Amino acid sequence: MRFPRAAAAAAALLLPLLAAAPAARADVTVTSMLGFDGGSSSGCTTPIRLEVSSSEPAPVRCRIRVSPARGDMVGRAGFGTETEVFLAPGARKRLTVPVLSGAFSFDGEWRIRIETDVPVLLRHGTSFREGRSLEDSVGAVGAGQAVPSTPLESSLLTVGVLGAPTGGLHWLGEIPEEPVPGVVEKRQWRGTRLLAPGGRDSVTLPSFGGVDAAAAPDSWLCYEGFDALLWIDPDPDAMKDAAELDAVLGHAAHGGILVVALTPGSRVPAGSPLARAIPATLLGHDDAPADAIVAGLAGGAARGAAGKNRVPLARLGEVRGRVLRTLADGRPLVVAADHGLGTVVLLAFDPRELSSSGIQDRAAILLAVFGRAAGPAPEEDGYLQTNLTAVIGHLRKRFMTPPPLGLLVLGLAVYVLAIGPVDYLVLKRRGKLRRTVVTFPAIVAAFTLLAWGASFLLFGGAAGKARVAFLDFATSPAGDADVVRGLDLLGSYSPTGNNLDAAWDAPRSVVAFPWLGSGSSWGGPGESGGAEGLVTLAPDGRPSVSVEVPLRSHRTVQARFSTEVPAALGGAVRRREGGAVLEVVNGLRLPVHEVHVVWGESAAVIGEMAAGDRVAIPLDAAAAPWRGVRGIGTLPAPLGSPFSFFADADAFAPRGDAEEDFQAARVSMARAAAGASFASLLAEEGRTGSRMARVLARQGLDLSRQAVEGRPVVVGWCDGDPLGVLPFDGDVASSVVVVRRVLPHAEGSPAAAPAKRRKEGR
Repeated sequence: MRFPRAAAAAAALLLPLLAAAPAARADVTVTSMLGFDGGSSSGCTTPIRLEVSSSEPAPVRCRIRVSPARGDMVGRAGFGTETEVFLAPGARKRLTVPVLSGAFSFDGEWRIRIETDVPVLLRHGTSFREGRSLEDSVGAVGAGQAVPSTPLESSLLTVGVLGAPTGGLHWLGEIPEEPVPGVVEKRQWRGTRLLAPGGRDSVTLPSFGGVDAAAAPDSWLCYEGFDALLWIDPDPDAMKDAAELDAVLGHAAHGGILVVALTPGSRVPAGSPLARAIPATLLGHDDAPADAIVAGLAGGAARGAAGKNRVPLARLGEVRGRVLRTLADGRPLVVAADHGLGTVVLLAFDPRELSSSGIQDRAAILLAVFGRAAGPAPEEDGYLQTNLTAVIGHLRKRFMTPPPLGLLVLGLAVYVLAIGPVDYLVLKRRGKLRRTVVTFPAIVAAFTLLAWGASFLLFGGAAGKARVAFLDFATSPAGDADVVRGLDLLGSYSPTGNNLDAAWDAPRSVVAFPWLGSGSSWGGPGESGGAEGLVTLAPDGRPSVSVEVPLRSHRTVQARFSTEVPAALGGAVRRREGGAVLEVVNGLRLPVHEVHVVWGESAAVIGEMAAGDRVAIPLDAAAAPWRGVRGIGTLPAPLGSPFSFFADADAFAPRGDAEEDFQAARVSMARAAAGASFASLLAEEGRTGSRMARVLARQGLDLSRQAVEGRPVVVGWCDGDPLGVLPFDGDVASSVVVVRRVLPHAEGSPAAAPAKRRKEGR
């Protein structure tokens, strides 16, 4: 009896070990996090951050696909992203998969599917499975979990706070519950919050979203939902790798605003990329009264009750940018510098320390910290009012040629005769009228098949593609190349339901969902079904996309990308014996047509520039071809022409457009090329806060802020692909490639006397 008892005891001890064996064996583990902590911006790219590790003794090839779980709306479902990861034994890799939130909200569940080339124990969260594949919810334990959805769209200014919770900043985005004398509070449609102190420009109250520095994305495109990034207590070492810091700086280089507050808790090593980007060096800290700082930000005496408490103030040296605000004794408070297409702003104080300042001074604080992005509000700034109907019409080229009217009438007449008199007379003559229950549907079916087949010959018999692409150039932060930001809208029509396949060569890019469908001007509820697609990310980040285009339908795929190229479009203010000149250089491989320079409240016509051309424009208003305008956001429209200073605005019309679309198309293209505010191009009258328009503006269409701030903008267009990065360059029926160059700030703007020119009507 002792042996059976001993065997039973041994078995009892071994059973837990055997049960735990799967958990103890080597495996492949995937951890996922979705979105940002504290908010998401619908219609914009957001990151799914993955960490993949392997404890297998042999190499493992892992394929990961993320896709929305719901299939009822374009943009939320059916458009997944797939990438492949090679794991050496014991390897651990981190990567960011950029995905696009829904066009109107980001409340759907995302799914992740993990596949390996060999059977392993796969783990994701609390789920595990032995085999080659595992499917689970992204960022969830058990049931699906949505992105934290603080609606960043409630404000025209969205700010991502790096490395710190948003606590201590909420007062900057609040409207006081009790009325304040001298302050006008307004709410735009859809809840946009504005603050208009008496006698001052109105500003937009920001929305904040937290970004954990330890889990920040490694692609700047994932920050496109934020207008600005605010980094308080900056510490680059808190980020896990250099790519995350590059993404933060890339957000500014591609048109965003990076605000860095040098507090006593800052840790910015000398020689780091962040230290080279900020426009001054930190020598130490003094202190100053809070009310004195607010007075410096407001350009005079503070009206609120900031208090006499002492606030740490950074002592700056080697100031390399523009000093925007100072204390009364001249110490810098705010310093800004160009950084590619965008701006890096340095604060010598901690904005959280000013929370006790009065509501009357909050507008001054917001304008000092965020500049033009904070206001004034579009409705008060006279932004251009138009829409993208012409652009949509261009992308939906009329590949389906209407059939001849006479032939259509003849076919209908024959059909009516066949199902009526002919069927009746033939059957009656044979005495078989009862067989009409068979002959009638047979005739209907035969004519239906005949009409369907003939339609391919009569109209829509060939596939077609059309494009509108925007390429923005600026001097790279290193100063030895150009940073490029691209937005490519590629429209496709298929008469047979074929796939649209494309690949973008730019190393840092993202392909969005089918932007326009056959039933709506935006991927919204009217676009149900028929938008299956897959984006495949190569190991170098290059995306390729395959989209199913339904039978006789239209889809537009949008891609955003960025890269650096040798000097493409160039320009600088140079001093010569006859005076200062603005020299513009075309370094592209193609001619640029109808080149114009818009600077402040003036515009100059250059005309056509061949590849390699150099043109010098005198800045002396008396000798230069400058024309006065009222600023890029408020250009006049004499004689019905919204951009009358273009020598030949017809040149912006897409090739091959129908005559009736010509006028509208050229107006939209001219406005786009001029860099006019796209924050209102989709807006209807009185609705400049359109969410869809703001999404487009964030994705790279809006240069109005840079123009209004005084940076010269060179604009023009090309007949082809000037960089060689746009797919189907030789396979599009019609294309417009708008090229725009944002030059650094320079002294000598020709807009010295705008009021006089407006009075003279120039």
